[in-house]
Amino acid sequence: MGKDFRLPNLSDFTRISLVFIAICLLAVPFACSRRDSGSDKSPTGPSAPYMLSITAKPSELYPYENTLVMVDVKDGYGKDLDAPVVVNVTTTGGFFENGENRISGEVLDNASFWLTYDPDHSPNPDFPGTKTVTAIIDYGCQNSYVMDTTDVIFMSQGNRVGSISVTADPTYITDADNNFSLITATVVGEHGAPLSGVTVYFSMQGGVSSSFDASSVDTNALGVAQTVFRPNGDVGVLKVCAQAGTKTACVDIHSEKATTTR
Repeated sequence: MGKDFRLPNLSDFTRISLVFIAICLLAVPFACSRRDSGSDKSPTGPSAPYMLSITAKPSELYPYENTLVMVDVKDGYGKDLDAPVVVNVTTTGGFFENGENRISGEVLDNASFWLTYDPDHSPNPDFPGTKTVTAIIDYGCQNSYVMDTTDVIFMSQGNRVGSISVTADPTYITDADNNFSLITATVVGEHGAPLSGVTVYFSMQGGVSSSFDASSVDTNALGVAQTVFRPNGDVGVLKVCAQAGTKTACVDIHSEKATTTR
């Protein structure tokens, strides 16, 4: 004869209730694991209830500047939400308008937060480099969440470009083979000191075949970056430009047929 495992001194209703509760407790983790792992994906439903994206503009900041962090939320099908959801945003550098490196809010469609790079007032020491801003929506059970990240680059105050100038030597050349002009760009900071290690990008307008020996060059200790411009058969007024940061300068080069004399 087998042993009777019925619970003693309990009514039938109580025993049934306890069994039902036990079944529910066992079923919940199983259901959560299926949903969280995406094993129940089907044509009738998404694998997660939300779609989340985050951006920051501008993505480069100098000290005492700020950027607008935008968070966009949709449901699992990419449609507008029926009700707001709490989004938590954190950053590895700078601070939000609440003075902290984390902020949260209810989002129905989209929301924006100001992120400031202020090394004098940041809650944690801030140094130049790439910082990561993360948006997270927690939902369901077993630590289910959706997230997205974006990078913001904190620049050094010393690398802020004040101005750039560019020269060409010579400014009159012929289109004969091996003819060229030496292009020199000089970059200085806001206080007039030469900036080293700044990338200068060279471009050309008005030609088809013209080329540079190097289209981007880092400045040396004197703030100078040089490249060679070759007309390669292009004739006329060719505009050569040099850009560093948000600053641009141009110079005109007059390219003539090899048989032409001035």
